Amino acid sequence: MVTPHLELPLLAEGKVRRLYRLPDQPGRLLMVATDRISAYDHVLTPGVPGKGAILTNLSLWWFDQLADIVDNHLVSLDVPTEVAGRAMIVEELEMFPVECVVRGYLTGSGWAEYQRNRAVCGIRLPEGLQDGSRLEEPIFTPAAKAPQGEHDENIDYLHLVKLVGPEVAAQLHDLSLRIYQRAEEIARERGIILADTKFEFGRRADGTIVLADEVLTPDSSRFWDAETWQPGKGADSFDKQYVRDWLTKESGWDRSSDEEPPALPEEVVEATSRRYEEAWARLTGGQMPQDETVAVSNAEQSSDSVLPPEGGVGPVQGAMSIPVVAPDASVPGAVDVPDEPDPRSADKIGGMSRVVVEVMPKPEILDPQGKAITSVLARLGHDGLTVRQGKRFEITGEGLEDRAAGQHRHRVLRRARGGLTMTRIGVVTFPGTLDDQDAARAVRLAGAEPVPLWYASTDLAGVDAVVLPGGFSYGDYLRSGALAAASPVMSSIREAVEAGLPVLGICNGFQVLCESHLLPGTLMRNEKRRFHCSVQQLQVASVDTVWTCAFRASQRIRIAAKHGEGNYVADPATLATLEANNQVVFRYTDNPNGSAHDIAGITNEAGNVVGLMPHPEHSVEELTGAGTDGLEFFRSLLTFLSAQL
Repeated sequence: MVTPHLELPLLAEGKVRRLYRLPDQPGRLLMVATDRISAYDHVLTPGVPGKGAILTNLSLWWFDQLADIVDNHLVSLDVPTEVAGRAMIVEELEMFPVECVVRGYLTGSGWAEYQRNRAVCGIRLPEGLQDGSRLEEPIFTPAAKAPQGEHDENIDYLHLVKLVGPEVAAQLHDLSLRIYQRAEEIARERGIILADTKFEFGRRADGTIVLADEVLTPDSSRFWDAETWQPGKGADSFDKQYVRDWLTKESGWDRSSDEEPPALPEEVVEATSRRYEEAWARLTGGQMPQDETVAVSNAEQSSDSVLPPEGGVGPVQGAMSIPVVAPDASVPGAVDVPDEPDPRSADKIGGMSRVVVEVMPKPEILDPQGKAITSVLARLGHDGLTVRQGKRFEITGEGLEDRAAGQHRHRVLRRARGGLTMTRIGVVTFPGTLDDQDAARAVRLAGAEPVPLWYASTDLAGVDAVVLPGGFSYGDYLRSGALAAASPVMSSIREAVEAGLPVLGICNGFQVLCESHLLPGTLMRNEKRRFHCSVQQLQVASVDTVWTCAFRASQRIRIAAKHGEGNYVADPATLATLEANNQVVFRYTDNPNGSAHDIAGITNEAGNVVGLMPHPEHSVEELTGAGTDGLEFFRSLLTFLSAQL
């Protein structure tokens, strides 16, 4: 279908999208995706039916998957009926004049540049790569936006700095790589290789950088079939590569000429449409959305949903609404809880109850899939609950209104009356500790308050959690962590652990936890008796702990490691128990120390104590560390604690 023009002020029109002003909504724009398709800086005819709906709905789906990494420009889907399903209302932003391209595989213009100088956008790459080779690490290769009809120009990082400044350049670099890594993992799980992609970002008036335009669609990305991919031979694509190939190999069109490309044959249009639809189906697991239907979140699709009106927290159809606010000093008094329990009953279906919980967490700890919420509720004794995805959480279970009015509700009351305070994380210093200051810095970067704890004191200062940092403690010349385990502070920590206190032991802290019998097994000298110091890749084996609930199962992360006694050892029965109870939290992808079962970290049965050998506190900054994956440990804790409010 031809996408109609609207009786609205047209702000801009690109190859595929139109951008309208909304006179009655200042600061808001209407972004419409048409069915037009472009290649080599030309708009082709005819369009691909339903393409605009796919681009819009797939972008909406990705916005949800990326919500904990970066905010986006989506405001509403309340659009004119003429463009329903292919349009969204978005924020008006100051857009950066660059496309942020990330390449995980070498192909396209990157392959052409590599053939010339063995580099892409100034980044040197190894010899011997082929068209379609997977890169050891994804690379950030920005491009300067060109006027319509002209080709965007690949630029190096220094050029980017000149365009946007060093601080913004660093933010765009970090955000782009984090988004790509998340998306690449999600796509790979669904049998799709995300070869490369481009992002566009804008800036709000307060300086916040926001993801804008489309994201991770077949137009902005190269999607390959993982089963058919082979370096040097390519792969079946789920993007507009089919159109590109027809233009360059079959159409007879000379790309270097000034002539317009020929019209696309019907079979090319149909084949391209099928590829776009398959990309949607594979990634989302859903059916192709109808062109005239507005896509909504899972929480809004159900006809029996009891979600409050947009922007509201009040009761809907008799459901009890409980506001939950994350610990953020910027919103004092945001929770208004009456002195007496709310007399309203929850929505009841037989013996089941349904409660709607409005969650307003910090963006950096948002858990759009509800996994952390589910895990936390289970540990609080609320088993058998279902948490539906969305900005609000719909929780269904037996006797839920009594639970919510009891344990959950008094916690909200306490926080509301006492004021919202920053999470306090204790950092223990033993004689000889090397990494306590790095651990404290990681806590601050994650948005919490570090509290120093001395080994000889039994006072835990009322902290919400404890970190036993890496670095040598006294007693290491006997057995790593043996004397530290007998220190006064550890007696208090053992008691607090029984009451549910979260504890993270890093390197020597892991050794202390084992020697304190808070974790099973022990740590021995590394295999071949060699000290190990490198950036280590770990695979997340469990997200069901206080310290890992912000990760994704099977996610791969990079964490700095430095240890001489990191060889985890346990008897066969203990190892079998750890595996059966899902207590192995992290595994090495390339075991550096001989640890049994490739174990890099474990948890106790309750999931509140985690020990690992690599150092997340050394992996919290791009400039001085091994990436930022280490921050997710501390953000997991904040997610857990915020869910208990």
